[in-house]
Amino acid sequence: MLLRVEQLTKSFQLGGIEQQVLFDVNLTINEGEFVAITGPSGGGKSTLLTILGLLDTPSSGHYQLAGEPTVYFDDELAAAIRNQYFGYVFQSYNLIPQLTVWENVSLPLTYHAKLKKQERIEKARDYLRQVDLEEKYNHYPHQLSGGQQQRVAIARALITQPKIIFADEPTGNLDSVNSENIMGIFKTLNEQGQTIVMVTHNPAELSYASRVIQVIDGRVSSC
Repeated sequence: MLLRVEQLTKSFQLGGIEQQVLFDVNLTINEGEFVAITGPSGGGKSTLLTILGLLDTPSSGHYQLAGEPTVYFDDELAAAIRNQYFGYVFQSYNLIPQLTVWENVSLPLTYHAKLKKQERIEKARDYLRQVDLEEKYNHYPHQLSGGQQQRVAIARALITQPKIIFADEPTGNLDSVNSENIMGIFKTLNEQGQTIVMVTHNPAELSYASRVIQVIDGRVSSC
């Protein structure tokens, strides 16, 4: 067991009114799985992903990461775990436009590795090679297509060799050709042992996953 949540809930205050978006979620994710989280818009998929990725906290319930209760994680420990053990891929890429491709990819290394510039360049190029973008290492994000920018984001997520990749609608801004390319990369990574948890609206992408979880109106209805 890598991740486990039990009776997890999440509520937000909107205009002074409490709105509950997750209800008594029970879920276990094992190492090496490729889990797709799907369901209607506004159903709580992305909220669940942000909690699993330690980007937010539940209102109640239990979340264990590798057997450790996350309720005892302070902000510093949660940040260290995010930087060292998690990789994130978002729909909007979240690349820094003023940085080159290799600088974007190597950015996570600045938080926990003292590497010289040339070492960071070589490491970034190694991961860019995995997503077939090594030749673009010295370009800037605006010089790349959307599909290429998302591949850069995947390389950035991989560079710390994370235990888990969390992907929130990673193909949401891409055409069908680039979407298929990105999903193929995820599939290959999973076949190599990478654990992936992905939110998607696209039914065609569910076949890439080893397990599909449906979230409807804040409840996990199948897993």
